[in-house]
Amino acid sequence: MISPAPTPDEAAAARESRSAKIWVGVVCGLLGGCLVTQFSFFYIASSDPSAVAEPDYYAKALKWEDRQRQERVNTELGWQGEVELGQVESGTRRVRLRLATAQGEPVDCRLVRAELFHKARAGRAFRGTLARTTTPGVYEASLPLRRSGLWELRLEAWQDEARFTLRRDLVAPDS
Repeated sequence: MISPAPTPDEAAAARESRSAKIWVGVVCGLLGGCLVTQFSFFYIASSDPSAVAEPDYYAKALKWEDRQRQERVNTELGWQGEVELGQVESGTRRVRLRLATAQGEPVDCRLVRAELFHKARAGRAFRGTLARTTTPGVYEASLPLRRSGLWELRLEAWQDEARFTLRRDLVAPDS
């Protein structure tokens, strides 16, 4: 038995239904592609360690006067800090600090903390406590600072009630 041929109205309805399905697919495909693109851009922007803002930058901006006050305290103390970054050995780099008064006398601190980050990877900061060495006024720590290049150091040292801060850019030698 032969099936009857569709009437012109049925054929038009079938073409219209097929056309509607195609356009719905195109619209859904465009929306889906847009979502995939936006999620990809979000992932790239949020996972790149070189594109970061200063942590708690707003709180630090509000404490600007405190920082200026600390700078005056640093000037009154007159302490001088010399920082060296050693070569990479076993995946770590030695950070050495020599802290002295304006007269060159070593400063004996109860606590010295450091935070370092590579300028190209500000999102990965390394923190550590520098330990006293047998040499008075000299403190050391080994931190996983494998990259060579420009690093920023933020240091705090306490002696009794006195607090000294130091910010310095350091160049780490090639390994």
